Amino acid sequence: MAAAEKIERGYLGALLRLQLLASGLVKAILQVDRRRGRRCPL
Repeated sequence: MAAAEKIERGYLGALLRLQLLASGLVKAILQVDRRRGRRCPL
């Protein structure tokens, strides 16, 4: 993937890890909102 996008492998790895972290953060936020009785408008 890195070669196809013409970027460094380390940079690609950092982007992929960040994407996974962001997904986990979104899930955590939604779980807290559910516990407080809020619903996601999406």
